[in-house]
Amino acid sequence: MKKLIMAFMLILLVLGGMIPEINAYADYDTKITQIDGKYTISINYIFDKLGAKVSLENSTYTITKGKNIIILNVGSNYAIVNQEEVEMDIPVTYSEVSMKFIEKYDTLFGNNVIWDEKSHMVSIMKTEAPVKSNVSFGMVTDIGGLGDKYYNDWAWSGLIKAGKELGSEPLVIQSRSQEDYLINMIKMTRKADLTIGIGFLMENAMKAAANLYQDKKFGIIDTVIDAPNVMSITYKENEGSFLVGVIAGMTTKTNTVGFIGGMDIPIIKEYEIGFRAGVASVNPDAKVLISYTGDFANPELGWEAALSQHNQKADVIYHASGACGIGIIWAADQYDFWAIGMDSDQAIFSEKNKVLCSMVKRVDVATHYLARSLAEGTFRGGYEKCMGLLEDGVGYSDYGRNVSDKAAEVAEKYKVKIIKGEIIVPSTEEELSTFKPVKLK
Repeated sequence: MKKLIMAFMLILLVLGGMIPEINAYADYDTKITQIDGKYTISINYIFDKLGAKVSLENSTYTITKGKNIIILNVGSNYAIVNQEEVEMDIPVTYSEVSMKFIEKYDTLFGNNVIWDEKSHMVSIMKTEAPVKSNVSFGMVTDIGGLGDKYYNDWAWSGLIKAGKELGSEPLVIQSRSQEDYLINMIKMTRKADLTIGIGFLMENAMKAAANLYQDKKFGIIDTVIDAPNVMSITYKENEGSFLVGVIAGMTTKTNTVGFIGGMDIPIIKEYEIGFRAGVASVNPDAKVLISYTGDFANPELGWEAALSQHNQKADVIYHASGACGIGIIWAADQYDFWAIGMDSDQAIFSEKNKVLCSMVKRVDVATHYLARSLAEGTFRGGYEKCMGLLEDGVGYSDYGRNVSDKAAEVAEKYKVKIIKGEIIVPSTEEELSTFKPVKLK
C-alpha cells in the first residue's frame, strides 16, 4: 500500500463571502474558493499533488499523465477527458477547477482524492492501478456474523471494496461461537492466501493457525500477534474517544456525563481515558462517572449501569461495552438522556433518536488495507499498523444529526490539532494524570 503523499488539509471557514483557506500539513499552502456553494481548488496545486503535468495555452489547460489527457477551457462548463466531452458543475477559472470534477476523474491519474463537504477535509491517497492477479483473501467473522450492522459488516465492506479494485472475489466464513474460530481459520487458509480475523477475541485461534500454516499470511484486527506471517491492525481508540468526549462535554446540561465499559482491560481503558481527556478539555467542571459491566454481551447489564449513572444526573453516557451498549441505548430512549455509541454508528438501535453520536473505528479501512497490501506486495508480517485520526482509522459519526454545529466545529478543530501532533491524547491513567487540557480560543 502506498503511503499518503499528502496529509489531511483543513479548510478554515470564515464569515460571509470570504475565502476559506487550506493549510496542508506539509510545506504547501493553497486556497479553496467557494462559488455558489460549490468549491474550486488551484489547478496547478491539485494536479501537482496528483503527479500530473499542467500546461496553459491561451485559455486552455492541458493536464497529462501517461496516456491520460484532460483539457479544461477557461469559462466553460465542459471538459474533454480522453477525447470525450464531460460536464462539470461549475466553470473553470484561470486558476481553479471544480473540486467535484477532480474527485470524479482523479482515478485516471492513479490517485484517490476525497473531498468531504461536511468536515471540510481533503485527502489524497497515492495509488497505482492494481495489478490483476490471482491473490485471494477472506475473513473469518466474529460471533454475530454478517448482518450485524456492526464490526463484521464494516469489515466485509472493506473487503468488497478491495475485491472490486483488485479483480478478486473476497471470501467469508461465519462463526457461530468462539469454538469455531480456529477451525474456520484453517478452512480459510485452504482457500485463500490471506486470512483476516475480526476482533481481539480471535487472537489465540490465529496464533495457532499462523503457526500451523507458516506459508500463509494472516491479518488480525484489534490486537497484536508477534508472528512473521501475521500483520496486526490496531486503533487509537483514545483519539476517537477524545472527540466524542469534547461533544459530550459541550452537550451536557447537568455537568455530569458517564462512561460505561465492558471488561476493565487496556483496550477499553483507552476509550475511557481518551473520553475523559476530551471532556476535561472543553468542560473542566464536568464530572465523569465510570462503570464497568464485566461483560460484553449482556444488554441488561448495560441498562442497569446506565440507569445508575442517570440517577446520579448523567445526561450523556458513552459506552465501550459491546452488546451491553444496546441496553444503554434502550435506557436512553426510555429515560430521555443521550447515549454515545462505540465502533460503528449505533443510531439504528435507538427508536427515539437518543444516540448523540458514535465513536467509530473504520474496520473497513483496516480490511481494505490488508487486502491491498497483499496484492501490492507490501504485506509485512510481524508488523503492527496503528490507525488513528490521521489514517482515518477512527472518528465519530452523527447519523441522527444530534451534534450541535458548535460542538462539531470545536471537535473538528481538536481533530486537526491531534492530526498535526499539537495535542497528544493520553491512553493510560498515568498519561492522563500529566495531561494538560487544551482549551481552544
